Amino acid sequence: MTFILRVLVIYFVTMSVFSDTTTEVDASDAVICTLPLCNKINRGNHLFKQIDNYQPKYDNYDFSKMNKNSSKKIKRITFEPSKPLKKKTRKKLLWPLKRGRISSKFGYRIDPFNGKKQHHNGLDIAAPRGTRIRAVASGVVTKSGWMTNGCGYGVHIQHSNYETVYCHASRVFVVKGEKIKRGQGIARVGSSGHSTGPHLHFEIRSLMTSKSVNPLKYLG
Repeated sequence: MTFILRVLVIYFVTMSVFSDTTTEVDASDAVICTLPLCNKINRGNHLFKQIDNYQPKYDNYDFSKMNKNSSKKIKRITFEPSKPLKKKTRKKLLWPLKRGRISSKFGYRIDPFNGKKQHHNGLDIAAPRGTRIRAVASGVVTKSGWMTNGCGYGVHIQHSNYETVYCHASRVFVVKGEKIKRGQGIARVGSSGHSTGPHLHFEIRSLMTSKSVNPLKYLG
C-alpha cells in the first residue's frame, strides 16, 4: 500500500506541473481543412514520414572495397529515350544503260530463234548501237571478250555475293581481273552473238546457287 500511495503522489504532482504549462484546445475551436490542396499536403507528409522511417540494409557488404570516387555524390541523373535502330536498306543497283527500252523481261517467253517457250534468264534492253554500257555496281571482271554460248561480246563482273552479265556488245573496254567501279563504262551496245538487233542482255546470278534472278527487283 505504501508503494501505491507513493506512485499516486508522484502522478498527481507531475500532472499539476504540466497543467500549468500546457493549454488544451477545445475540439469546437479546431479548424479542419478539407480542400484538395490540404488533402494532397497531408498525403505528402504521410509519404515523407514513411521515407524518413525507411532504413536501408547493408547486409554482407564489404565497405573496405570502396574507393575514393565512391564518396562523391550524384548531383543529377537524367534518362534519355533510346534511339530507334535504323533498318539496313539495300542499295539499289545502277541501270546498265542510261536510256533504252525493255524489249524482253525475265521469265518464260517464246524464243525468237526456235519459236519454243523457254525461260529467259535476263533482261533485254533495246538501245542504239554504240550506247555506253556501265557497271551496275563495283566489282572485279571475271570474263571479258567473245563468248561462245550465244552471248557474243560480253563482260562478267563479280560482286560481293552475286555476278552481273552483259551480252551482245559491239566492243568491250575492260579485261579479266580489272577492278571496276559503279557506273564505269565497260562496253558498247551491239548485236553480236544470238541477237535480233542492237540491245543489251543483262543478267544477275547468285554466286551461292548459280541461278539467275529477276533484275527488275534490284535495279533502282
